[in-house]
Amino acid sequence: MVDIEKGDIIYSDALKGTNHWRTCSDQSNALPSPSRGLEILSQNLASRFASQLTPHYRTFYVVLLEDPDTDYSDLQEDMLENALIYIEHQRYDKAEQLLSRLLDETNERSYVAAYNLGVIREINGEL
Repeated sequence: MVDIEKGDIIYSDALKGTNHWRTCSDQSNALPSPSRGLEILSQNLASRFASQLTPHYRTFYVVLLEDPDTDYSDLQEDMLENALIYIEHQRYDKAEQLLSRLLDETNERSYVAAYNLGVIREINGEL
């Protein structure tokens, strides 16, 4: 799919489909006609295509980083620990403050603080 105003590619994929039908002479069901078989295949492909473009829920799990990645001071280790407790209790505002401060104090060298802060911002819709 291409946005014709901007020329941007919106979606690209190669969809393929196959199906197999079998019957025996002692069964009452018949094989579909070639046109009916193509119709079934095209409906399956259209359904897969539409499901990839329409909004739907996905469940995934995010693992927070807990181990300090640099030499934290005792106070900084406490900040990380408290931020994780705040996250656990869904107090994202408090956790964001602590992680921002921790990131500042480590001169933005702590990927643990940066990652966890990114998770909180994504929770808040700040992608």
